[in-house]
Amino acid sequence: MSLECKYPKGRLVQSATEKAPYVIDVAEWESAPSAPLVDYVFDESDGSNVKATVMPSGTPTVTGTKITCPLLQSLTLGRRYRVEVSFTGTNSARWECHYRVECINVSTS
Repeated sequence: MSLECKYPKGRLVQSATEKAPYVIDVAEWESAPSAPLVDYVFDESDGSNVKATVMPSGTPTVTGTKITCPLLQSLTLGRRYRVEVSFTGTNSARWECHYRVECINVSTS
């Protein structure tokens, strides 16, 4: 059995040249998450799993109720990505959550 949660609320944006480790605080759903995994990273324009390209290395880590995902990188301008993360809760239930990141052009002026 898996339980699903959406996180975080709001729009996340990142430029094509950035490398960002997103942090998910699951305190609202779970007090002691363990065994986190990034299961998929979908390019929402065509539904393809692009995890090998945009999150090529690393594993998520847990500190308290916060799950830090590996670096998200090499995004394509104008595309939106859905990162699906799972973890085990204190009652051995498997939780699934996701967040979305849109790749935008960041002006330096």
